[in-house]
Amino acid sequence: MAQEAPRLSQSLVNPANLLTDLEEFVEDHRPHGPLVADATEPAWNGYLLTVTCGCGVTFERWVTPLDPELDLLRAAVLN
Repeated sequence: MAQEAPRLSQSLVNPANLLTDLEEFVEDHRPHGPLVADATEPAWNGYLLTVTCGCGVTFERWVTPLDPELDLLRAAVLN
């Protein structure tokens, strides 16, 4: 029986930190080889973003239509 690859589910952990969490995941897993990103077709309530590492760990995040707007507002406040 094949062993299922480990998954790291980041869904709804803290939607306010999507960019930070994604940057951290990429930084931590880039040394393992290529990362493969994908997104579902957008629905009325958002889409699922996934990034899979060659080591088998997957970053998953549900992105709502409001998330990009909030990211822009946060960036504006920081600058």
